[in-house]
Amino acid sequence: NSQRKDVQDILEKHLTKVGNIVRDETKAKTPVRTGEMRRGWKKSSVKGGNNPEIEIYNNVEHAGFVENGHRVVRGGRTVGYVEGQKMLSNTINDAGSLIDKAAEDAMNEIVNNLFGGL
Repeated sequence: NSQRKDVQDILEKHLTKVGNIVRDETKAKTPVRTGEMRRGWKKSSVKGGNNPEIEIYNNVEHAGFVENGHRVVRGGRTVGYVEGQKMLSNTINDAGSLIDKAAEDAMNEIVNNLFGGL
């Protein structure tokens, strides 16, 4: 159905926009030594179907330790703990209003483009 595809395209467009913003905000919150971890933030493609989704991820080996925190071990003994920076977690937590706005924009576009407004 052409109309269903149009609705899906609109939803995916707005989801992609939110994903780009979340990825970029996460990059901005990422601490920098060499820049490798900041450059490592990626966004997956929108996955179609009934539940389109995106994924924000970082394949840099130490990114998970910086995000979530880690033990400090010397000579086989734990001597401390480094708190996580929570770059991605904090960005996602702060994105609620952004997601609400994207959903509203998508619904307005669907109503206006496909149903001629109300």
